[in-house]
Amino acid sequence: MDWRLVTYTMALPEACKFSDGYSKLIARQAMANLMPESIRMGRRKVGFNSPMPEWLNGPLAGWTASVLDQKVPAFAELVDEERLRRTVSHLTSSKQWDWVAVGRIWPYLNMKWMLARFA
Repeated sequence: MDWRLVTYTMALPEACKFSDGYSKLIARQAMANLMPESIRMGRRKVGFNSPMPEWLNGPLAGWTASVLDQKVPAFAELVDEERLRRTVSHLTSSKQWDWVAVGRIWPYLNMKWMLARFA
């Protein structure tokens, strides 16, 4: 894919990308009269979420603690680990992991786990 196309599409307003439950809206509009409507506006591809909040409130609670206990200098240079540790500890002990918390915290846990293994 051409970087200019990627740059252009990333800069488009959300209304050009998503509307009325459809993604890739600008591409769908560009294909009007070029492909059958049933294909152009189809919703065959449907994603699903893993039960991350339930896992982090249950079986993965110990995993989060073990990840946070690892010493990873490259991670410590980028992230306020003490703040992350407090936040994760609170979420885990109170079983308050939800999708908002997962979206905010999971990237940090995953990054630290990956750096510990591959950096």
